[in-house]
Parts: sequence; C-alpha cells; structure tokens
Amino acid sequence: MPWFWERRLLRPRVLRGRYLGAIRHLSSAPGLPPAPSIAAPRRRVVEVPVLHVGDPDHADDGAMIVDADAGSTAFGVYPDGTVAVTAPGELLEVHCERLVLATGAHLRLPPILGNDLPGVLHLDALHRYLAQGADLSGTRVAVIASTDRHAAISASLDRRCTVVHLGTGAPSRIVGRSRVEAIELDGRTITCDVIALALDQPAVELALLAGSRGILGPGTLPVVLPEELPTWIELRGRAAARLELPGCSASRDAFACTCEDVRIRDLEAAVTSGLRDVELIKRRTGAMTGSCQGKICQGTVLTALRDLGVEPRPITPRPFARLTRLADLACGHDR
Repeated sequence: MPWFWERRLLRPRVLRGRYLGAIRHLSSAPGLPPAPSIAAPRRRVVEVPVLHVGDPDHADDGAMIVDADAGSTAFGVYPDGTVAVTAPGELLEVHCERLVLATGAHLRLPPILGNDLPGVLHLDALHRYLAQGADLSGTRVAVIASTDRHAAISASLDRRCTVVHLGTGAPSRIVGRSRVEAIELDGRTITCDVIALALDQPAVELALLAGSRGILGPGTLPVVLPEELPTWIELRGRAAARLELPGCSASRDAFACTCEDVRIRDLEAAVTSGLRDVELIKRRTGAMTGSCQGKICQGTVLTALRDLGVEPRPITPRPFARLTRLADLACGHDR
C-alpha cells in the first residue's frame, strides 16, 4: 500500500504498524513446494541429409521429421546447417544438408473493431474443435475465406454447425459486448456466434531465423514474407504461400496486438511522440512481445506503422510453435 494511502486510511497512527502487519500476513503467498526431481534431457548430435520440420504430409521419403504434434519442435536454425530441436527427453543438435520447412500458417489478424472478442477464430481452430468432438450444432458461423476453398469448407462444416455467411471480404466490424454477436459487412448486419477467418500468415519464423530477409507484402492486408532464402532451405505447403488477402480498412480503435492490448491508436501515439523504429515502438507499446511473439499480430502492426511512414521491418523471430518446458532446454545441475 503506497505511503499516501497508509496515512489516509490506517488510523489511528499508533496502530498503523499492526494494520500493516495484518495486511502483509493476509497478502503473503504460501511457501513453494519442493521442486520435483527432473532428469536433464539427453543431448545428442544427429547428422541427416534432409531435415523436415512441420506437416509430415509434405515430407520426402527418408527425411528426419520434426513435428510438434508428435512432441518435437525446432527452435533454432544456424547458417552452417545446424538446427536445434527438442524431443521427448532429448535436446538434439541436428546437422543437415537440406532443411524443408512445412510449418503451416498462423491467423493474419485483421485490424477491425471487435477483433479481440471471444468467438473470433482461425478456420483451423474451428476444424480442430470439431475433430475433437465439440458439439456446435446450432452455432451460427460466419466464414471468411478465398473462393477456391468455399466448396471444401461447406462440405466440412455441413450439418456440424450453421454457416450463416461464406464470403471472401473481411467485415468492416465485429459486433458484440462480451462475445461475437454479429458482423457488419457491405452495409448488412449478419447475426452469428463465431467468425472463422481463413486469413493466413505463413509461418516463416524459422526461415527468418536462418538468415532470410523479411519483407511486408503488398496490399491493405499484407503478410510478412521471406526473401533471399538460403539455398539449403525450402518452404512447402502453406508456409510457402504468397496469397493476396482481401482489402481491409483499419479502425483506430481495433487491436493491433491482442496479447498486449495494443490498439492502432496506441501505435499512432508512439509514432507521434517521435519513435520511428519498429524495435523502439515495440518496446514502448509492448506490441509483438506477448505470448504469440508477433506470429499473429506482426502483419497488423507493421501495416499500421507502414501507413504512418515507419519502415515496416519485421522483428527478430521467436520461432517456438508450441509451449515448451524449460526442463526440455535445461542442462544438468553441474553445467
């Protein structure tokens, strides 16, 4: 309790010490239990011709596969062909002649009002919920996806939920107080419970970490793309896509970074204050420093900064694709 409020509220003064002691006692946390004994991961050096990271469906025969769904993940790529990998109980140093990245895509968050409401999903997340047995019968879903995917989407969602809209253009606003209630699109209000967005940001963090130059693509809803990819690295699947996403008008009150509650207007204020570098604006606002480490919001933040006259230089990548225990990375106690 700040001293100002101590003087105001803790009276009479002679009893202030007892009051503070009681407050400290009530607010103190219990002692932490002893840490469980965890064996340090085994460290191993592996040499392979081809290392494949991501979707196994895109892998060559005989390639070593690193797949988060199977419990392994790549978290470091170095110019000499070394890739750092965590696997169950192991920390691997993999030396490869060729690296294939089929790391998929993240949601490209559109900067529209209401984009932080519960019920705003990537289409992939909706499919995962249904695959795990979620009962969405009667749930009204609005889907935004490219025209070439409409037939497949209709077939996959048929009779599993109620598709009230299937279109290509991003809505001008998502309406709701504590959850999605409707979208506003082309002057219409479409009532829905969920909005599923198939707006992909290719997952190129490992490619950028390997030395590729990141650029912001064209359009009003651009994505971050890798340029000058090292010759020993190949992108496949959705990670290699260079899609042209639909146009979108940004709202000043929309969230640019939902992890850290940074709105478009907060970025404007940072630039107006004199900050003209992405890294400085990131530190000032907290944008792109949350749990997604910019995977979802980087395109939105960089687009807003580009429109404000700041060079949209992608940030240093943080490539973890899933939550990783510190124990998976720790050495033994003697190292």
